[in-house]
Amino acid sequence: MGKKITIPSYSLLVPTFEQLLESLAPERSCLTEDLLIAGLLAKYGFLDLSFRVRSELLPNKKAGIATLKELGFFDDKDAWEDLNGGDDDFFVVEDLADDIGEEAIIMLFVEDQEKPMRRDTEAIMADVRDPSRMSFPKCMTVTDACVSNSSSVWACKHFYL
Repeated sequence: MGKKITIPSYSLLVPTFEQLLESLAPERSCLTEDLLIAGLLAKYGFLDLSFRVRSELLPNKKAGIATLKELGFFDDKDAWEDLNGGDDDFFVVEDLADDIGEEAIIMLFVEDQEKPMRRDTEAIMADVRDPSRMSFPKCMTVTDACVSNSSSVWACKHFYL
């Protein structure tokens, strides 16, 4: 974290971060949709990028509800049985368990050095429709990163989600 990166153009944004990850994860693919990348950059001045990588980067490859129990989501046996007994809340638990897969994901939270000025919605939408309109090069800093097997790992940390 704290790594400064210069992105020469919008078209080189993802390849710039792929190059940054090359030594850690030679085989990787960006999971973040282009529309989300453009929207976050145009409106907020940050990026939330996810890359699928080899699962060997995770020491514990377990998945599902057993992992949730092991991580302490269900310390109280009675609470687990209540959820497992057909309560509607159990579907939330199942969704979370489904999200914890066996494949690893590297997530990067990257902020623009120059915060975007407040702009009207039309200007933001114009940049989202045509990201090449945005000002480049951009100097950005990786402010958070992790390797996880859950794509929702940021949900309680980065509140724009």
